[in-house]
Amino acid sequence: MNAIVKFPVQPEIRSIAQWEISMVWHRIAEMLLPVMEREEVDNTLDDVQAFLKAGHMQAWHVEWKTVFVTMIQPFGADPQKPTRKVLNIVYCAGTDLDKWMPYAEKHFSEFAKAMGCSKLRI
Repeated sequence: MNAIVKFPVQPEIRSIAQWEISMVWHRIAEMLLPVMEREEVDNTLDDVQAFLKAGHMQAWHVEWKTVFVTMIQPFGADPQKPTRKVLNIVYCAGTDLDKWMPYAEKHFSEFAKAMGCSKLRI
């Protein structure tokens, strides 16, 4: 007897380069808009776009169905020589978040380590 077993395909979480932000901003903004309209969010879409273009935040997507915005936050008296760094997932929006989140957590944990961060906050 033959059986077909389907394994879940790990999604590719792709980074969006700083120089690409202007070209794909409409896609990012469309997904982030519902999140940014929430009362507890302090940034505007314009703020996020400026932070991404300046390299203060990073943008990622999964098949252009979900978008993540991350920020590396330094801690300590001297931001140039932080005593500790934390990777924050500041915003995530789009569809299938429950489906992507386990993969995203693993991906961003690895990214945090590579960037010298001691912790990942979601």
